[in-house]
Amino acid sequence: MRGWAEKYNDRRYFEHDPIIFPRHFVDSGASLKDIEIAAVFASYLAWGRREMIVRDCERLFEHMEWKPEKYVTGGEWRDDDKS
Repeated sequence: MRGWAEKYNDRRYFEHDPIIFPRHFVDSGASLKDIEIAAVFASYLAWGRREMIVRDCERLFEHMEWKPEKYVTGGEWRDDDKS
């Protein structure tokens, strides 16, 4: 058990984990709505290898210009072939 605590209580463990996305929005001073929406999308994509999850989340948030609330509420996704 002690080895697990040391492994998972290390910030480096989470550098390649989907939790980095809600944290990114917190660190950038985003609104609570952006953080919540980012967490929903990240959790939705959170299956498979962590590297794939992080890659896919990065693609998604870059497509949203790192403003998930504006993207979702703005409705532009309705006419977007990529969405």
